[in-house]
Amino acid sequence: MVKRIPIADLRPVMRVARLESDAWMQDPTLYTREGTIRSAEDVASILRQGYREVVVQMDETEDVRPRTLDDLAALVLRKSPERHEASIVPFEEELVEARRVYFRAFKTASRVVMDTVQGKPVDMTASRRTVRELSESVARNREALGCLSKLTRFEAYLYSHMVNVTVFSLAFGRFIGLADGELKALGLAAFLHDIGKTSLPLAILAKNGRLTAVEREQTRRHPQYGVLLLKHAPGVTKALKLTVLHHHENFDGSGYPEGISGERINLHARILHLADIYDALTSDRFYDRPRTPAGALSSMYAMRGVEFAPEDVERFIKCLGIYPSGSLIRLTSGEVAVVLQNFSDRPLTPLVKVVLDPEQRPRLSELLDLGSQASGASLSVAATVNPQAEGIDMASIMAVF
Repeated sequence: MVKRIPIADLRPVMRVARLESDAWMQDPTLYTREGTIRSAEDVASILRQGYREVVVQMDETEDVRPRTLDDLAALVLRKSPERHEASIVPFEEELVEARRVYFRAFKTASRVVMDTVQGKPVDMTASRRTVRELSESVARNREALGCLSKLTRFEAYLYSHMVNVTVFSLAFGRFIGLADGELKALGLAAFLHDIGKTSLPLAILAKNGRLTAVEREQTRRHPQYGVLLLKHAPGVTKALKLTVLHHHENFDGSGYPEGISGERINLHARILHLADIYDALTSDRFYDRPRTPAGALSSMYAMRGVEFAPEDVERFIKCLGIYPSGSLIRLTSGEVAVVLQNFSDRPLTPLVKVVLDPEQRPRLSELLDLGSQASGASLSVAATVNPQAEGIDMASIMAVF
């Protein structure tokens, strides 16, 4: 397992773990250079540089990640109390409306942010309307909006991130059975979770490169700034403000701004933390290439007990599936397909739509159920596909839908 320890406890032959989360990278006192500590002088040098803590791999003989997608599949197949609701509306039918809802939400997010930057109050009316529309789409078919969030590229990461975190939070909230009132509160907190970033200097928000230690420390204050902006907003409860404040807290107490741990972090904040990290890991940011959805979930599974409560992250993986909607996969035929829908009883055989032929040329196709003896018996998933790494144009993918 990975564990965060004081530098003073660091010893030769210990291995500094590879950090998968930006939340860890934002701590200027945390030593993050991956590799094996070879001598006492290495430790002394790290101490002289002002670092106070480090995350190490405590048992290198046991890889904390699932070794294969079959391991994740076994996790999904475990019995759990979640209610697996059937979609009310077929995927392709909901996708038409979900596209409109998503783009309206993106425009609202951009306007809410720009108004707040200009010193205007947070537009709670528009925010609530957007959350309601997103929630209604998720209720009809939670796969459609999730698919769009990974197939659509936006230059303005902050706006799309607001929408995506809301979508994943609402989907997970429904999956674990939250009541409608709780879902509304969760969705609103998710939509506004990063509103405090509007109080940061423009030089930090617009920086095209990694932040300095001083800039990272400023960025870590955005949860408090968010609470201040929401202090007098109409209808914002104390519970919602606490959710915004604590969405970067970690299960083991290593998060910020208050360093609380375990059950002291409320459920909504824990959900936001999961959705926030998942969207960040799978998004194209200026300082990091996106992971595949399956790769991101594997990384998040490795963070259980550190950033996330083990049960929370396991249920999150069960919610999204082994191949979350919007994932690109390569079939055994060589064709590339988009995952549209997962099935909890057969996580390795989703419903897909082929979008590229073996030569990566766009093609039209019908839906293909890999678990159906009629349509998918001769095909299976050969690999997940990272579109950026393989030079696949997502605009052409969307044009096939």
